[in-house]
Amino acid sequence: MICKYKFKLCFDSENEDPGMLRACKESRHVVVKMLPIRLPSSDPKKEIRLGLHDVLAIANLDNFLDDMRTAHIHGLNIHPSISQIPALAIFSHSSFGDDLEDFMNLVENYTIFQRSLQILKSLQTLVFCCESRKRPTSVKRDCFLNYATNFDLSALNATQFRLLVAARNSQLLYTELMNDWRLKEKHDDLRIPEIKIMAKGWPAK
Repeated sequence: MICKYKFKLCFDSENEDPGMLRACKESRHVVVKMLPIRLPSSDPKKEIRLGLHDVLAIANLDNFLDDMRTAHIHGLNIHPSISQIPALAIFSHSSFGDDLEDFMNLVENYTIFQRSLQILKSLQTLVFCCESRKRPTSVKRDCFLNYATNFDLSALNATQFRLLVAARNSQLLYTELMNDWRLKEKHDDLRIPEIKIMAKGWPAK
């Protein structure tokens, strides 16, 4: 008996489509040029568009990367836009940054992370966001409004500061693990995505 694997990865976006996509042919052309990456959507009436400098926040990053690994192992076709994702965001759901620790555990399992990087060929940045992620039913504006990677530490509240400490610890551990991985696997050309820490606060002066 031969079992055929089926793989169809779709995204369910919390953001609304840019109105210009459906205004007219000319305006759609402008949006498509500005947001060239088109991710497969679970809603056929909605388009998920990304720019080359956008950050994509995945609700469950562990499952997403594991799906990439499974598809790679079984030689399944993956939507080409997946390989164009430039940056992924990891939100902190608790004041202790437990999800950052979960991500580091994932990195330690280099088999999963390595195969994921082989698929996410354009991934250049991982963003640790020092904020609990709120998931409204409809987001009509930029979900990263007022967030910055260059922020004033004194503007952070106590919870954000604890998350910042967790993010910085994860950043150091990530760098150490990736460098050890590079030496262990003898991958001198290993592409290590950069880590940036982002928080919602006043920009640094």
